[in-house]
Amino acid sequence: MIRSLWATASLAPTVNFDAPPWLVDFLDSVSVWDAVVWGAVVVAGVWFIYKKGWQSVIAFARGLVNAAESLAAVQGLPGYIERADARAATADARHDRLEAKVDGIYHETHNNDGSSVKDSVDRIELGVKGLYGRIDTSENKVIALGEADEELRAGLEDTRNPKETP
Repeated sequence: MIRSLWATASLAPTVNFDAPPWLVDFLDSVSVWDAVVWGAVVVAGVWFIYKKGWQSVIAFARGLVNAAESLAAVQGLPGYIERADARAATADARHDRLEAKVDGIYHETHNNDGSSVKDSVDRIELGVKGLYGRIDTSENKVIALGEADEELRAGLEDTRNPKETP
């Protein structure tokens, strides 16, 4: 009985007055329950704006956006992992090649069984030192020969020609 009372209750006045027909139709179609609900919605909207409830709506929207961005990032993660693994494998192979080259360079720049460049340089240095010693000895001999030559020339100058003797 109460439900039917609410459903049949109307805000339209029972007295006859001059109102536009659209307003009379609207008021006939609105029940008391509809008016109460719409009034509560308007009061709640005013209270929501007054209490700055829109800030919490914005915060909620930002949270949704962040969650969507995180979900998109996680969805792309397997592809990123595959690309990173491929780059790591390439880097590992390059590292192995470079390590082999460094080992070869180390082998050549340190003394070992005589086959390294370092051993060859040491042998060349030893040979050059020997050449320096031989050059020094040869230079001393050349100087001595020069002095002997000067003495001989001086002796020849002092000698008289036998045909020219008085």
